Amino acid sequence: MVIKNSYTNTFLLFYGYKMNEQLKLISGGENEGLELKESLRLKEEICQAVSAFSNASGGSILVGVSNDGKVIGVEIGRNTLEELANYIKRNTDPAIFEKG
Repeated sequence: MVIKNSYTNTFLLFYGYKMNEQLKLISGGENEGLELKESLRLKEEICQAVSAFSNASGGSILVGVSNDGKVIGVEIGRNTLEELANYIKRNTDPAIFEKG
């Protein structure tokens, strides 16, 4: 997830990867294991990617990055990630949700 911080430069928050690894992933563009999404408003597309990855070998979704690899960032509200997780859970069958 790319988070735009108004006090500092845009930074990447992508668990399990160091900054240089993240930038390398982005520079390679989308592939069978990577989806780039510009905005969290693309819930349906994000949900489709989650479903596709769950039925294959897995993958990563970077939100806040355009298809051409430009880091745009996203602003995260108080309940944004919870709302996205609930949307994915409601719209997949069987339900897909984060393991606790």
